[in-house]
Amino acid sequence: MIHYCINLKFATLFFIAIWFLAVFSLHFLKPDFTPYNHTCSEYANGDFGFIMVIAFFAMAIANILLAFCSIQKSDIFIGILFAIIAVGYIGLGTFIADITISDTPETTAGKIHLFFGFIAMLTINITTFVLASKIKSDVALWIFAISCIISFIIFIVSMNIKSPVFFGIAQRIYLSIATIWFFYITIKMDIFITLVKAAKV
Repeated sequence: MIHYCINLKFATLFFIAIWFLAVFSLHFLKPDFTPYNHTCSEYANGDFGFIMVIAFFAMAIANILLAFCSIQKSDIFIGILFAIIAVGYIGLGTFIADITISDTPETTAGKIHLFFGFIAMLTINITTFVLASKIKSDVALWIFAISCIISFIIFIVSMNIKSPVFFGIAQRIYLSIATIWFFYITIKMDIFITLVKAAKV
């Protein structure tokens, strides 16, 4: 079973890489959406918007693979957390975000998008702490967990006060940390599987 999950590692890394490259490229393809006052989700609007949608679904697939591997190694709770994150990304890709700095009223799709985004980000934070608590020997996991929750809180606060030159950067800092965390746990998947199994004995 461990070898089976290790094989899934490369597929998971592939989809995380699609997410990263898609979001990174959109910063150049859509320069009018400045990082300061636009969230990454807003790239789904207008030209090249389909790339952002693809990015969301790529991360959904990556989390489905992580959930499947976690459940197969009898860690059902972590598997459920990854599944919830996957549902969040599916929702993000299905319902297009509103333009934050805009005179147009909020749409129903935009509100649903915010809901799924909050669920995905909150569950990522929870998962970082759960995984760190299970594998106490890996200090990097605790650094990721603490960094994620701090950057998440800063982003939520900046969104609520509608800081015109900050919330976009705050979100990108959070997403950068979370994306590196996804790469990290996937690359070390085989080691984590062994450590989690040992912790249960």
